[in-house]
Amino acid sequence: LSAALGSHFQGYQFAKGSDVDASQLFLIPFSYQALLSKTISLDAYSVHVDARAKSGPTTIRYNGQLDSWMRVRWQYTPSTVLAVGVSVPTGLSKQDAVQAAVASIISNDLLGYREGNWGAGWSTTAGFTTAWKAGDWRVSTGASVRLSSPFETKPDTNLRYAPGNELRIRVSGEKSFSTGIFAAGLTIQ
Repeated sequence: LSAALGSHFQGYQFAKGSDVDASQLFLIPFSYQALLSKTISLDAYSVHVDARAKSGPTTIRYNGQLDSWMRVRWQYTPSTVLAVGVSVPTGLSKQDAVQAAVASIISNDLLGYREGNWGAGWSTTAGFTTAWKAGDWRVSTGASVRLSSPFETKPDTNLRYAPGNELRIRVSGEKSFSTGIFAAGLTIQ
């Protein structure tokens, strides 16, 4: 059994003339892992967030829980792992105008904030990964499928967002050389 509680802060100041003067994100993530048997483990993750965006004299804020997830992993063989996970919509899948404004600033990929998902409804993921040696190469393959449910994005409308289901396949390999390692991978999504 292991558990971890942490904190993470990121903040940015923007140049004058930008739509936003500053943004901040403070996270308190919590993770939990329990070994249920020699080959089966349970992982869980949740995060509390305090996000703020400032424009002129106005500061808008979101403070609350984001989506959580749980996963069961089974080590089928020493080199093969099967996993099933579920994302639970504990987060902000319905946003009012103020919350949507904060989320759109913080969820910007260019800023590199660690939490980009503010609420995405229910989803289930199942997959496997396996690894083996092929001569001097170490090779790994994996595949997963994610099934997502539709959810309402705003509390004051009937607008429903229906994320697509996702299939992901990955193949990678690496080989040691006298002065380093050559590694390559391909992911199809």
